[in-house]
Amino acid sequence: MPMLSQSWFMENVDQVPNVLLHIMYALALTIPINKSVTYNGGDEHYKYCKLVLDNHLESPNPFIVITALLVSFYGVGSTRPVSSPIYLAAAIRMAQHLGMERDEDIIWISHNEKLLGTQIGTSKEFCRLIWWQCYEHDFYTSFYSRLPYMIDESSQHPPYPNGYFEQPYLDSDEQSTILTSFFGLISICRKVGRYEIKMKTNTMMNMADERERIDSELGI
Repeated sequence: MPMLSQSWFMENVDQVPNVLLHIMYALALTIPINKSVTYNGGDEHYKYCKLVLDNHLESPNPFIVITALLVSFYGVGSTRPVSSPIYLAAAIRMAQHLGMERDEDIIWISHNEKLLGTQIGTSKEFCRLIWWQCYEHDFYTSFYSRLPYMIDESSQHPPYPNGYFEQPYLDSDEQSTILTSFFGLISICRKVGRYEIKMKTNTMMNMADERERIDSELGI
């Protein structure tokens, strides 16, 4: 699921910090230079992002959340199983600090040279997509690493995004398929999370009844 709508990205490119562009370059280069080494083509961009990202942790905005999440993605693809969950944790905590899970209006001060000091409002649809990307990545990270979830399934969550995802290179049916698949995947993750809560707290009743009740709770 693309995190950035191409049309939205081009319209708002002046807001995009360089650090986000660098991690996008890194992900585009996640290919070993040769099969005898573990060095990845995007490592220099990745290392730059790690250095710069630390300067933004105390004043996060949605773009910095995306950057941390993509740094975590890069860590998975470049066999960094320890640092990847650390940057995921940073992304989730910054998203929570901004109120994304509560679906709050987010206004932040731009640090981009062209818009320095400008107050910027961020689309709720955009922030909802970021939050659910964090949720999905948290689920998979916990699944393959056996680490506990960082996002509590029983806590508050925003609605699914509805009108943000527009990619001019896809027709409407393709866009609809991608969105439907993404939301279906999130729903499965949420169901599994609810089941795990029930099993850990010994409150699991009849499996069929429990499945029906959880489906009803999640509106599935």
